[in-house]
Amino acid sequence: MKHISILGILAIFAIALNIFFAIGSNLKDFKQGFEDGQKAGSTYGTQADSHVFRAEVRVTPISSPSDSLNLQLPGETIRMPYHVSTITCLIKETPTMLITIIFAALATIVLATYGIYCLIRVLIRITRQDVFSRRNIWWLRWIAYGQLAAISLSYLLNWSIEQAVLAQVSLPGYQVIGVTPIPLQWDLVILIVLLTEIFAKAVKIKEENDLTI
Repeated sequence: MKHISILGILAIFAIALNIFFAIGSNLKDFKQGFEDGQKAGSTYGTQADSHVFRAEVRVTPISSPSDSLNLQLPGETIRMPYHVSTITCLIKETPTMLITIIFAALATIVLATYGIYCLIRVLIRITRQDVFSRRNIWWLRWIAYGQLAAISLSYLLNWSIEQAVLAQVSLPGYQVIGVTPIPLQWDLVILIVLLTEIFAKAVKIKEENDLTI
């Protein structure tokens, strides 16, 4: 059981680091958005606005691209057409988007904190030789379905940002089709849920066998 405890400690440490870097990245994006809002106000002679959000927007050309660039070849320079597929711009935070961001952030913190607590409880019971128990199923299901809920919150956040982008952003010659999606590891989360339910089934079979004996 010692190696399981070591792996559990490493898992908790990795989760804590992931949360720490995620919070740091979000704070960095918030600071960058604030600074961009201040710069935009001074550049265009409008009132500085800190309630802006920096978004990566996906676009597609409506017609054949008219812009061109210089392609340097040996002995000659050729002008070649080009088009962009992604732009980075500032958008105004909408009430729906702001509520979604706050709700998703708070819910993610709660889910992550309780998920770490559940993992610690499972490790404690395993070190006490209590592996196949219904209590462990309870903790593991909280971890698995908590991850599924966190992924769903990320999808909701991505949707709210996309709605704001579609309502505010336009680019001549291009059609705005959405935002760059937040990377979501659906396959990994579904695998965790599947393994949890397999473990729950194994515990049930063991209990039935114990009653039969």
